[in-house]
Amino acid sequence: MHSINIFHPLKKEYIIFLIFFLGCFIKIIPELVAYPFPIGYDVVNYYIPSILYFEELNFEKFHIYVTLLYILYTTFHLSAQDTVIILASICYGLLSVMIYLWSQRFYLSKIQGLFMTIFVIFQISMLRTGWDLHKDIFAIVIMLLVFYIITYKNRDSLINLFLILSLTVLTLFVDIMISFLTFVTLIIYCTIHKKWIYLSSIIAITSITLTIILISNPHNTNPIISNINKLINENFTIDIRYSQINMVLLFIKINLLNLPTFIVGLRYLKSSIFYISTIIVLMGSMSWIVLPNTNLLLPDRWIILSGLFLSIFSFFGLISLIYKSQKLRNHIMFSVILSFLIIIGLAYMVMPNNQPFPIYAVFREHTDFFIPASMQTNVVDIDHNQDLLTAIEWINKNTQSNATIYGENHLKGWMKVTLKGNRTFDTYNNNMVNKEVIYLIDHKIKNQINQDVDILFTKGNFNIIKNLYSMNSVNNLTKMK
Repeated sequence: MHSINIFHPLKKEYIIFLIFFLGCFIKIIPELVAYPFPIGYDVVNYYIPSILYFEELNFEKFHIYVTLLYILYTTFHLSAQDTVIILASICYGLLSVMIYLWSQRFYLSKIQGLFMTIFVIFQISMLRTGWDLHKDIFAIVIMLLVFYIITYKNRDSLINLFLILSLTVLTLFVDIMISFLTFVTLIIYCTIHKKWIYLSSIIAITSITLTIILISNPHNTNPIISNINKLINENFTIDIRYSQINMVLLFIKINLLNLPTFIVGLRYLKSSIFYISTIIVLMGSMSWIVLPNTNLLLPDRWIILSGLFLSIFSFFGLISLIYKSQKLRNHIMFSVILSFLIIIGLAYMVMPNNQPFPIYAVFREHTDFFIPASMQTNVVDIDHNQDLLTAIEWINKNTQSNATIYGENHLKGWMKVTLKGNRTFDTYNNNMVNKEVIYLIDHKIKNQINQDVDILFTKGNFNIIKNLYSMNSVNNLTKMK
């Protein structure tokens, strides 16, 4: 697959730096559009609160990524939001570098390697992961590095073995699902290629690490043990959001554009470690067939992760169809395809969530819980963030310092960070009506409160509702908004 290479004069180190900068820049684009508001559900409900209230974290569970955030936050005295943006951008840049390094391992030219990097990092699966699953991106970078080292064709060395074992253990403390994929892939790969020292070492060090983790958790709150117990006892919550139809539509939304050339790429990409990991990911993506209507086996996250592996095979399917000869028009043709991918990727980054690019609005009533129609949202659309902050400001000024505020669960991060005094937040239950508390609700569920209430404040998407002792009609008080 040789071709004209306009990057030939550039040194490898310079190209890697450019690739890293490109990945960082792509991650920053949606952040700049949304600024000063953060994007990402977990950013609001996990990362930012964890930085600000780091000492309150439960360290029976490991928080490696949050610890890195906290170190960055305290060292450089950044805001919590800026800290999250910087580390997430660095991780996306590192992901881009790993994709490029793998392109060179696949004997692609420098420009084809650039094309492959852009092709992968602009996939909806990667953009969605970068939206709020930042520790997943970090874990994927480590996983790809482990795969890169173990497939190095020079003779095996103690240094390589040490790096593989160290990085494999690290994934256990970053993300359980990615660590499972890394471990199983390595076991199968080492068995096939008869790397017996690597195989026994990986099994031993992983088993020891898991044992230490489980022993150090006396309350058995570890998610691995918890999920195994639920699976054995069939004691898991039914969640219709994980219905079979929703999972099918999510898989289609993530991979539809890649499926035709993915099948072609299976013939041309010769990498056993990627074949193994892709099969495992696809099995995880189909786990909803065996266990529907539950998130116990994380089918949505497996489906999103499948987009990474399918896009790599899909790229090879594309170049096998386009690069038939060493002609400049092949680059032009591929540039047109990449331009289309970049355009729809940029649209996913910057368009409003309530008016997304049409291709991302498809099936959204089935898939919005798993993948937003636009990156311009956190727990609510970015356009509604100022309304929410205005509502919280009203609460801080007009309620007792020890007031309890009730609202939907997804608001817990905003409330933890912005409520002042000794005010607390609890999850709203539409069967729970108390005349002495404040409810902060989305206007879409206002009608679920079947009580006469006085609307003390309303703006945009949010209403603050306080029950009164007098039975007044909402309709008679709308002029008070």
